[in-house]
Amino acid sequence: MTPEPNQFIPGPGAPKPRPSWVPIIATILCAIALGIGSCFGFVITLQPQNRAFNSAFSTLFLLCIVAFFGGVIWAFVRLIKNSRRG
Repeated sequence: MTPEPNQFIPGPGAPKPRPSWVPIIATILCAIALGIGSCFGFVITLQPQNRAFNSAFSTLFLLCIVAFFGGVIWAFVRLIKNSRRG
């Protein structure tokens, strides 16, 4: 059955909101995974001729630590906001 030209067809509705914890958990888990990988890379390249790789892996590891704590702070802020909302 096809609608008549003047008949209103409603849309599918408002999009469903995605869970707000998904990006927080993804940030924390990715920071952990990348931190483990960069720590492993740092340990593997602990030879004097691999100075560039050592500094790259150690910098990456420090960035992963910052991202991890950023995700944890983000989770605490979200938890406080949700508890105040009641």
